[in-house]
Amino acid sequence: MKPRVIMVNENDKIIGMKLYKDIDFPNEIYRVSRVWITDREGNSLLQKRNPEMRFHAGLWACAAAGTNDEGETYESNIIKEAKEEIGIDLDPACLKRVKKTLERNSGRNVWCTYFEYQLRDVMPTIVKDVTEVAETKWFNPGELKELLKTDPEIFTPDIAGFVS
Repeated sequence: MKPRVIMVNENDKIIGMKLYKDIDFPNEIYRVSRVWITDREGNSLLQKRNPEMRFHAGLWACAAAGTNDEGETYESNIIKEAKEEIGIDLDPACLKRVKKTLERNSGRNVWCTYFEYQLRDVMPTIVKDVTEVAETKWFNPGELKELLKTDPEIFTPDIAGFVS
């Protein structure tokens, strides 16, 4: 059985649970978690979303993201999503919560908590879930800044908030 999604109000208070397919996207709010992964040199891992995804199809996005299911916290959700989408085990002690915002874009409303995660040692092997992720790539800071200037349409709207 598919898990139910945590539905929330304008203040991020839980008001119920629904199957994802039953969400009234323009009118209801649910929770999402995202993680920005960097290495020790400041390179950022991004994923290109599968072209079949409902939202932001085919765009470069943060390393992992996902809808919070019943019983999950923002933290437990992003740890699960990183493992499922790109095969990386995140150490909860190294996960840094950086912001939480109510986002209204692409025909949906979400309370989103953003995390940052810096890899400490050995670079992990990326194992992508092809149903969600078309491609992964490490971007150096200069390359990412330049692409955001010249080709912003290839990125999800949240990417600019991570690049300084």
